[in-house]
Amino acid sequence: MTSPTAPSPTPAPLGNLRRRAAAFIRREFGAAGLRCLGAGLEGVALTDGARAYKYFHAQERVRCGQWLAFLQAQVGAWQGYSSLYPLLAVRRRGDEAALVYPYEPGEPYAGGRRAGMLVFLRECRAAGVVCCQAA
Repeated sequence: MTSPTAPSPTPAPLGNLRRRAAAFIRREFGAAGLRCLGAGLEGVALTDGARAYKYFHAQERVRCGQWLAFLQAQVGAWQGYSSLYPLLAVRRRGDEAALVYPYEPGEPYAGGRRAGMLVFLRECRAAGVVCCQAA
């Protein structure tokens, strides 16, 4: 059980991160009617019902030029995969970054689904994506 005074795994209060993420997504992509799908150690996921937006607040990740360059090179490249969504856009402004992909309603991964996870990992390998914390 977590103590109510335990430190947050995110660098700022969750409400502030959600507001900052939504403001960035509205400003950069003109999205409206955003709904938060979740937040974690590296970012906040939002959707407008048609697209999913992953906003990155882990500043060391955003500052990593190689990581962003790799993602930008993947825009439009992930076609024909059953488990990798095609990246539609990647944007960075200062210490903020976001990527966009088609939204598909679903349930958060909670373990199991071995066959689907193996497909996902094989497709990641084929696309040159390295996974950490995939399960």
